This record gives sequence, C-alpha cells and structure tokens, in this order.
Amino acid sequence: MDVYTDFARTYEWDPVRNLHFDELESTRDDVDLYIGMRHQKPINSDKINVFIDFEQPNTWYGGPEDEPFGHALSRERTFDKIFSIHEPVVIKRNQILATERYGYCFFPFNLKHEPKEKEKEYDLFFSGHWYGDNYCLQREVIGPAIESLKTEIENFNFFAVSGYNAWGTNGRDLSYDDKLRENSKSRISIAYNHQETSPRFHDNIPMLQREYEKDDLVSKVIDISENYHSDKYQNIIKAGYEHTKNEHNTQQFYNKYIKDL
Repeated sequence: MDVYTDFARTYEWDPVRNLHFDELESTRDDVDLYIGMRHQKPINSDKINVFIDFEQPNTWYGGPEDEPFGHALSRERTFDKIFSIHEPVVIKRNQILATERYGYCFFPFNLKHEPKEKEKEYDLFFSGHWYGDNYCLQREVIGPAIESLKTEIENFNFFAVSGYNAWGTNGRDLSYDDKLRENSKSRISIAYNHQETSPRFHDNIPMLQREYEKDDLVSKVIDISENYHSDKYQNIIKAGYEHTKNEHNTQQFYNKYIKDL
C-alpha cells in the first residue's frame, strides 16, 4: 500500500502527522492511502483510492466559497472510499450521494508513540484550543470548572496544552510526543477540540449549555480524585488502556477498514 501525505495547513503537533501507515507491513499493493486535507483527487486511477478525513464536519462550514468545501466535493467524485470519525456526516453524505462513499471509523493511534508509564503528578490534564468570540466550551465550562477545583481539591495541580492563547496554559506548542508524556502523568484527562459556536449556529447554544455544565464536571473530577485507586476507576483505566492499545492502533485500522476493501 502506497501512502500519500500532505500536511499543509495542519499543526506541527497534529496527530495525523504521527500515524505512520507507511510503516505497516504486508499491506495490499492495489490500494493507495491518502492523508492530508490538501489532497483533491488520487494520482492512480487504477488503484483502490482511500482518503482518511479527520476534519469532518469542518470542511463544510465555510460554504461553497471556501477552499476546503471544494476539496471535499472533489474527493467525493474521485476517491473510492473516504473514512471519517464523524458518524452523522458519514450517514448524511452517503444519503446525498446515494452510495456508500463514506465509512465511519475510529481515530487510530500508532503504538510507537506510547509514552512510558509515569508517576502521576497532575490531578487534571487539558488539551484543546481556547479561543473564540462567541460561545466557547472551554471558556464557558472548563475554565470556570478548573477555577472551582482549585478551591475544592487541596493542592490541585493541572496541566493545560493549547495551540493558541489559552487561559492557564503551561504547555503551549508542545510536540506530539511531549504532550502525550505530560498527559500520561495525569490522573484525569479532558481532551476537547475547539468548541466555539459561530453566529450561524447560535441555536445550538441552549443544547450545549444543557449537555455541558461546570458543576457536573467539577463533581466528576472530585469523585475520581477521591476514589482514584478504587476498583471502580482502576478497572475503567485498565480496560480503556488495553482496548485502545489492542483495538485502536494503526494496524487494526488497516485490518478493519482497508484490508478487505
């Protein structure tokens, strides 16, 4: 399997730069795999051409005048299969196209980046963007929750990573591996992407306010902190770790979604 990557307009620490599908062995030679949002159409029309799209549904937000919108339409016309982690987009686009062009998938992790086990230094780890002039999940919920936790948990210690000017950020612009190492030192990890609601989607704000509440997050963090070593949470931690390691790695992604295309 030949792998084509184009990481223009992706962050230096973006996980898609660290999947390493090109290192897989015993793959099909009739499949070409593409990763990177600048790809518009495949190179070899005689191959089974697969595109991994981890930007959905963002590609549609700018509308027809936006470059990513046009690129997405071009890929729909020219690729044999497009994989996305956003199931609603997969369902909707397949309905519109009247074909199973899209496939729903998990986000893979390459085990070569697994950090060595670390002693826990932080109560909480946060990774995500922190900006926006409208409703922003981080600023409206996570930031106030962290402020409350500083008074609720004695010697509360947290580590925040963001690619932008984040409140409380002490790990800006870390490399992908450095971020994973810091994450491994925390008992709890909150990993959000940018959740800003632009004016076009203000109708969604009441739903977001119902789904994500500061007090609910605070109570969960306190309960986990107080009972971290209990069987309840240790079983969750171990099961989640083993499942992710065994089922969500890049080799399993290939086995599940590409091997039998």
